[in-house]
Amino acid sequence: MTSVLGVLFFFASGSVLYFRQYSEMGETKKTFGQLFRIGMTKKEAMRVITKELCVVFYLPLVFGSYMGISIIYLMTFIVGGGDVIHEFLQNALLMIAAYFLLQSLTLLLTHTLYQRELE
Repeated sequence: MTSVLGVLFFFASGSVLYFRQYSEMGETKKTFGQLFRIGMTKKEAMRVITKELCVVFYLPLVFGSYMGISIIYLMTFIVGGGDVIHEFLQNALLMIAAYFLLQSLTLLLTHTLYQRELE
């Protein structure tokens, strides 16, 4: 059940992030067009875009993972499940790793879109 919810949340958040970035493409093209006129290279622009996208895609994942693991750890001890904490944390870390991989693929897709649009 948890895996299904994780996949659903991934598709929802990935879609929202992708379409948010896609909808801001016009403004981004204008901004970088002005920066290109004053001497910014495409390589520098891609570096800036990569950093921005990494923050947008990975920061919520890091905070959410930290909070999720903390809650799992806390709740297991509150209900007296100290003997199964290892299994819960192992499953949570596996799900976080899968989510990170899928989020990286979405980031790559979005970065490729930016690269094509700025050329």
